[in-house]
Amino acid sequence: MFKWPYASRGATQKAEESASKVDQSDLDFTLFASNDAFIKVWLPDRLATALDRLSAKHGSSRPDVLRTILFQHIYGVTAYEDFIEWKEQLTKSRAKPSGGGHAPGIKLSPSRSHGIETLGKSDTNFKFWIPARLKEDSSTLAKADGLGISDYVRKVLVRLLLGERFFADWQNQVGQVPYSAKSEEALQ
Repeated sequence: MFKWPYASRGATQKAEESASKVDQSDLDFTLFASNDAFIKVWLPDRLATALDRLSAKHGSSRPDVLRTILFQHIYGVTAYEDFIEWKEQLTKSRAKPSGGGHAPGIKLSPSRSHGIETLGKSDTNFKFWIPARLKEDSSTLAKADGLGISDYVRKVLVRLLLGERFFADWQNQVGQVPYSAKSEEALQ
């Protein structure tokens, strides 16, 4: 994830040594083991396309990509790396010898193609399931920002998938949303 395309060297010995000394996150990762809550968000074509690209590139479903983005956004990249390591250790401790490959029953999703180059109208209705703890923390941050959870997720996606520069330009074009135009969800 953090490989620069024009890198001139790898990690230093000091970085390798200090990595083993880092304490893991204080999160209870068992809270993220099941997707027992959902978020419904309307996505513009540009965001749906960006999610599709990440999904295809990493061989992950769009909901998995969204869960990863939200987890990293809320808890940080290092907590996500700890989460991955925790899951790998859990899997190894429960592992049974098998033939390898993909888990049975996992199939590729049908293709989606979107080509609009502007953010545009949010016309893709997307419902995805996430761990309840992740939804609770997302809702708390959304309310602190004065947004509904769907608007907050869309804002996070724009910032992380399209970048801060795009987000700033978009906000300048749209301007501040008047209080009367905010969703009822954001006002609760």
